[in-house]
Amino acid sequence: MKIFFVPLLLSILMAGCTSFQLKRSTLAQGKTLTELEYEMVLDNLAMFREAPNSLPWHLKIAQGSITINDNLNPSFSHTWPTISHTLSLSGTRSWQDSWTVTPLVDDKFLGQLRQIYNQYCRADWIHEGFGPPGSFGGHFRQTYIWVSRENVKDLTDVTLLVLHTQVKADQAASAKLGPALLPGPVPHAGP
Repeated sequence: MKIFFVPLLLSILMAGCTSFQLKRSTLAQGKTLTELEYEMVLDNLAMFREAPNSLPWHLKIAQGSITINDNLNPSFSHTWPTISHTLSLSGTRSWQDSWTVTPLVDDKFLGQLRQIYNQYCRADWIHEGFGPPGSFGGHFRQTYIWVSRENVKDLTDVTLLVLHTQVKADQAASAKLGPALLPGPVPHAGP
């Protein structure tokens, strides 16, 4: 009876461990979203430092997902006559984080982003080269830039300006599409 109790106990412990890991991964992925937004803005600012009036790029991050798989494989063998008993237990854990992104391709809004990046690419709070540990950084080809922790508000303001432009682009795209049509019977137009 003891032999079956051990795998059961380990399965219960791993289930709790999986829950904890899923919670940690979800929080880490949420924090990563902000880092991705900052890095996207900084990479564009570096590009505009090296090549003013470039075509900016922007990815709308629509959703993220986390998958965690745990496998526990117990095995038991018995040799007849009673010479040996073997109990083995092996386990694996794998996880995957993924993002769904959509590139911004509307020329009007890419033009607005170009103006934003041209305006801020030479700001005095953006430094060239590799930053110290804990700084925010971006690069384009041979140009590396960084922002100190003290100037993160400036970086946040530019990032929010870029995200606001993305929201306006999304609203404009939705307006072009018109109302969503649901499947169903076609309404009768008259008698």
